[in-house]
Amino acid sequence: MIMDEVGDSEIAVAYDSWDLRALYLACRKCRRNLVFVALIPMLFWIGELVDGARGLDLIYLAIPYLLGSVAVLLILYFLLPALQIRARRKNGWDAPMVVQLNERGVATRHPSQDSQFHWVAIRDVVVRKKWLFLFTSAACAIILPRRCFKDDDQFSDWAKRADLYWRQAKSPG
Repeated sequence: MIMDEVGDSEIAVAYDSWDLRALYLACRKCRRNLVFVALIPMLFWIGELVDGARGLDLIYLAIPYLLGSVAVLLILYFLLPALQIRARRKNGWDAPMVVQLNERGVATRHPSQDSQFHWVAIRDVVVRKKWLFLFTSAACAIILPRRCFKDDDQFSDWAKRADLYWRQAKSPG
């Protein structure tokens, strides 16, 4: 089993739906897309305004569109990550992934795939209260939840080292 092979400089990560929700909030592109999708029902309300709705009619017409926007956001924020986790489990990605951080980059080991991401290929390092995100593209990241570390000191150490290595790789010279 992969968990038996985890060394001191590595952590084992198994994602849950909250990790993917956190990615939505940490990713600028994902947040922008969520807001855009939520604004689509409001375009219909603007159409009502253009058609001549005024006063209380306009307010009453706004309520279903606002509720529609909220429903769209809730569905995307809560249901989509749960479906993604379900699909990951169905396709064999429920086993923990072992992540190693070093001067060259971030290495991942999983029964289905091994990968090495060099620091110059990492787009951004984002630290949140409960997560460390290593963005490999605008909307994709290696998510390192705080719960996967031995303690808060190890999480802080990884966050500082990741940021340092990434900044060194991105600096000219």
